[in-house]
Amino acid sequence: MIVGMNHFTVTAEDEQKTLDFYTGLLGLRVGYRPDLGFPGAWLYGRGAQGGLHLYCRRPVPASYLSWPVVHCANCPR
Repeated sequence: MIVGMNHFTVTAEDEQKTLDFYTGLLGLRVGYRPDLGFPGAWLYGRGAQGGLHLYCRRPVPASYLSWPVVHCANCPR
């Protein structure tokens, strides 16, 4: 089980399959997410800090297409 992350953004076309993967296989839980004007979810480990930001049905900038993770911030070394 993942205890916590700070934070990653992942884009997906199929919201439900992606949620099933991160919640079922990796044990993350869906939590608070403000209305950002597009579908998605914020997933959390055991801590209160949002770990994975899921963006659904949004175009991915061409410069990101070669990266499996779109954004990672404040990651400890």
